[in-house]
Amino acid sequence: EWYESLDDVRSRRARGVRCVGVICGRGKNSPDGVSVLRDAVVKALSAPPTANEVDAFRTAPDELGGAGALLVSLRG
Repeated sequence: EWYESLDDVRSRRARGVRCVGVICGRGKNSPDGVSVLRDAVVKALSAPPTANEVDAFRTAPDELGGAGALLVSLRG
């Protein structure tokens, strides 16, 4: 469930975790070949209340999933 995932980000921050990975997929099976989930994750990470927990996020390096994943830096 999507909201459980956002709660996981917040709970990990509360436990002192400072960086998490979010697998969103590359969209290979989407009609346009674009990751719909990635756009939804970026939107959710950018909006309150989750935005208050997030310092920054970026596309993961290739060895950690590349365009199919995001690395999220949580506020300290």
